[in-house]
Amino acid sequence: MLQLKKRFEQLQKQNDSLLGQINGYKTQTQSLQQSNKEFKSEIEKLREQAEKAPEIEFPKFSPRLEKLQSTNKQLTEQLDRYKEQIQKLGQANKEFRVQIEKNYKNSLLSTPN
Repeated sequence: MLQLKKRFEQLQKQNDSLLGQINGYKTQTQSLQQSNKEFKSEIEKLREQAEKAPEIEFPKFSPRLEKLQSTNKQLTEQLDRYKEQIQKLGQANKEFRVQIEKNYKNSLLSTPN
């Protein structure tokens, strides 16, 4: 019984750790989404400026635009990786919860009245 209790506590700690990681990834994901939105807005502003001012050569905006697009691409890729990691952690969390429930039920069944 003591061994089951220790295992239960260990699984509970792992579960709490996974929940902490998930929350951290969610926060990072939200931050990346906000940065992504800001970069898209900046890119759109540059495009509008280029269209409104035909006397200004577009290549003047090009390096900045390319940098923003590159950064946007990197942020999008990182966001996708975070989303994938969140899904994996969510699945692991679900599996830990199932294991905790099984261990708890088994401990109740194996404990004499």
